[in-house]
Amino acid sequence: VIYFRTGKQRGYNSCEMKLPKNWNDFFYFAGLLFGDGSNSKFIVGKPQLGNEFLRICSDLGIKCTHGGYKHRTPELITNQTVVEIMNSLFDYPKRQKSKNITISHFLARSPNEYLAKFIRGYFDTYGSVEWSRRAISIGSVSKKMINGLQLILQRFGCVAIKDKDEATLYLSGLSAKNFNEFIGFGLNEKQIKAQKLVSKINGSIVCDNMGLSVVSDGKMLQVQKTLNKNY
Repeated sequence: VIYFRTGKQRGYNSCEMKLPKNWNDFFYFAGLLFGDGSNSKFIVGKPQLGNEFLRICSDLGIKCTHGGYKHRTPELITNQTVVEIMNSLFDYPKRQKSKNITISHFLARSPNEYLAKFIRGYFDTYGSVEWSRRAISIGSVSKKMINGLQLILQRFGCVAIKDKDEATLYLSGLSAKNFNEFIGFGLNEKQIKAQKLVSKINGSIVCDNMGLSVVSDGKMLQVQKTLNKNY
């Protein structure tokens, strides 16, 4: 059991939580907070995500309380120990979360199995399937998050394209297929849309297969990009 203690001798202990036993759930939990979290609160945009959040909290020994006004989106409130753990491991911001989220060193160095669950949680809250673009997309007002996410997605064969404002990433073609295969949505309605989208994809002209070739002129080596166009 772990808990956060404020102050020194006259400090007090925040509510406790258990050490994670299921790391897949723990990383997914972090992804949900990165998407729809606000300090110790989780904004329940979809009932399925609220149920998953409560299930994981129960496994971690976290006692959630319900918040939010009658005619507003429901909230699940955790405790300060959760916030401190998320901040220490994932650089989860305590204030102005949307502008300050990023990919922490801990997360970037985590095994792909766990990293995929974090990304799934984030996409379940903030990601979309866009029929007009034939792409899976996600946005953030934090450029650090956009840049970091674009980088780690490449570990799953997903080459994400930024929009002109550098506030949204798009996955299309084989990148969308790889996302669906190696990461996927946990939210049923988004997963159904994603499966329908990728079932009609044969390939992307620009960004699916980009490799590197090394050439030499006898004096120095040069690395060149090679592009395989898929129609």
